[in-house]
This record gives sequence, C-alpha cells and structure tokens, in this order.
Amino acid sequence: KNMKSMKVISIAAALMMITYGLSAQISLGLKGGYYQSNIQTTEGLGTITPDFLALDNFTIGAVAEVPLLSNLYFQPELNYTVKGFGLTANADVDVFNTPLPIGAEARSKFHYLDVPLLAKAKFGQQAVQFYITAGPSFGYALSGEVETIARALVEFKVSDSPINLESINYERFEVSGIVGAGLNIDLKFVQLFADARYQHGFTELYDIPFAEERIRNRGVALSAGFMVPLQ
Repeated sequence: KNMKSMKVISIAAALMMITYGLSAQISLGLKGGYYQSNIQTTEGLGTITPDFLALDNFTIGAVAEVPLLSNLYFQPELNYTVKGFGLTANADVDVFNTPLPIGAEARSKFHYLDVPLLAKAKFGQQAVQFYITAGPSFGYALSGEVETIARALVEFKVSDSPINLESINYERFEVSGIVGAGLNIDLKFVQLFADARYQHGFTELYDIPFAEERIRNRGVALSAGFMVPLQ
C-alpha cells in the first residue's frame, strides 16, 4: 500500500513538471544543510519519566523551480533526511526492542526519502529576492537504528542496533506540512539560495509501548544550495 502511494506521488510530480516545462523555464539544483529533529506526542506523554530530546541531523537533496505566475513558482524536491529523537532514561525502558539502562541516552534515527511539493512566492528586486514557501511533503522511511550513548568523563557510544521497522509496526509512509522562508540571489547563470523551514508530521508513526502513546515527526531545517536554469 505504501509503495503504491509513493509511486502515485512520484508519477504525479513528474507529470506536473513535464506539463509546466513545455512552456516555462525550469531550474534544477542541489541543496543540503542542517536538520534538527524531534517528535510530537499526544497528550499525556509529558507526565511520564523519559525525557525526549532533539537530535542534530542533516538533509541533502535535489530541487526544481518551475514558474507558474508572476513571482509564483512550483518547487518540487527529492530529499534524503535523517529524522528521529533522543531519549534519556530515568528508569529501565525498551526503545524499539533495544534495552536502555538508567542514565543512558538512546538516539533513534530514521532515514527518510522525502518529496516536498511546495508553492514559492518571491518578493523584491530581480537580483536579490526574499521568498516564502509552503506545501505538503510525502516521505518514506528507508531504515532506522538506535544508538545507545553512555556518559562517564566523556560521551561514548555503547551500541548501534538496526531497527526492524516491520517488527515494531512502524508506519513507513509519512505525510507532513512545510512552511519556510529564504533569500535568493540571481546571478543569471546560477541562483544561490538559503532558507529556513519547519516541517510538521501529520502521520502517527509508532505506538510507544511504555507510554501507550503515538508519535509524529517534527523538525527545523537550515539549508543552502544552487539552481541552474535549463533554458
């Protein structure tokens, strides 16, 4: 079911790009940057013992820009993003089938392929423009692992265990929303850009056993890149 959904999304995005590309100048490029990830839980998790922590990760990807109307653009992307969360245990718990002893930290990381389909509006002069973006994103979890971290005088990794997503009934397919803002510099032969964005997941991904609660991804990205016009 999830794979069929991803195929439909990919085909739809490709058809949209081809249709617009017949009459518009498309720019293609690459981007990369910092991604701080965490989770949002349903009400009630804040009263239990474990503390959920944000993780510093990364995102890289390909981006396209297709003119629609004056200063309005369609921006599809294909990104590889590491999402997840940290957890510090004040009691012995089990994190994705990995035991976490008291005082240790577990860093759960999930490797996603994301397809944002964004609307972009630009403002300002032709050479230097401010822009805002917003739209849905569709993701698929490729794999995951749990890093167990211990602290003595220094921090060191105790173990790195892969997560079997099927065995824990993890929802691989994710729907999320993105809002962001950035700066674009047009050098005619290449566009340079940098932006900040917030991504909020709408899909309930996993039922935490010790809390009987479900989680959703959320994250903040700071990235930069370039785009080159094809015509």
